[in-house]
Amino acid sequence: MANIIKSGLEFDLMEVFVKHNLLPETQLRNAKIRYDFEQLKETGIPITEVKKQLAEQYFIGYKSIESIVYQNNKRKNVSE
Repeated sequence: MANIIKSGLEFDLMEVFVKHNLLPETQLRNAKIRYDFEQLKETGIPITEVKKQLAEQYFIGYKSIESIVYQNNKRKNVSE
């Protein structure tokens, strides 16, 4: 899911796909992380703190959060 999810309905749909094994759970988790990242960033919290909070919330490493959040930028840079 390259785009940032903008509604709870999209998460609900993704959860149905996960339930029926049409979508890996990690894609749903990553979409939620990207959504949460954008929401927290808009509150004015420093980016490093946002990444730390998400790492704790989702029980994954700080570098994993960075790779999830910035993976679209890496793909764009490779294609240019």
